[in-house]
Amino acid sequence: AMIDVVNKRRDCHAALDSARDSVTITPLLNVRNSLGTPQFAALYTPWIQILDTNSRVDVMAPPSCFVGDVFAFTDANYGIAFGPAGEQRGVIGDATGLSYSYNVPERDILTANQINYFRTLPGVQGVVLWGASSLDNTGSVMADIAARRVVSRVEKNLSKVLRSFTFDMPLPDMLDSIASITTATLQAMLGAEGLLDFSVLCDSTNNPSPSLQMGDIYLEIDIVPTPTAKRIMLGVTINKHTGIGFTENG
Repeated sequence: AMIDVVNKRRDCHAALDSARDSVTITPLLNVRNSLGTPQFAALYTPWIQILDTNSRVDVMAPPSCFVGDVFAFTDANYGIAFGPAGEQRGVIGDATGLSYSYNVPERDILTANQINYFRTLPGVQGVVLWGASSLDNTGSVMADIAARRVVSRVEKNLSKVLRSFTFDMPLPDMLDSIASITTATLQAMLGAEGLLDFSVLCDSTNNPSPSLQMGDIYLEIDIVPTPTAKRIMLGVTINKHTGIGFTENG
């Protein structure tokens, strides 16, 4: 039901929980495979231990309780083009533990299956959300939550600015105006707002006279969301002749 809601709205994100007793790899993959490939939903695991401030007892809570905090912090301090995860944005500092800790091979399986997980990191208080993937496994950039949110922002912004053209006469200068305002809207989203590049087409080449006579105007845009870094691949080469030397600059 939640996936149906976000698919219909197209401007929100469903944070889905693993069941408390299904956080090991096999049952978790069964859950993931049953969810299909929705662009507007993501799966999170495991459950998080946190202190109940009323009873002063540690309790387990589903991960979605904390995912909203990560999204809100990311939006307020970085922007929607940044992945809502990682050491800069995904720390839950008051968490006291996890219902399950994944080892490296297990984490690789989770990542390959687009399952976002919480983990501990040396020197970091609490736990860290690691992974910002949607459940889209079609090979599209929409597998990246940040990219999907940028595209949703594009759709929402353009819907607002283009409404004013409805019921106007579709004259040639109207096509120019639509192309111009669309270009300005997308131009404002380049860089930190999440777009790497774009193109706009709204002229006589895609709006022949018969279409205009029917009251139909076609606007075609091609956008390239800015990708987020998911992995840092470190390679170390040992020179057998000279050894290794490190220089530190203060």
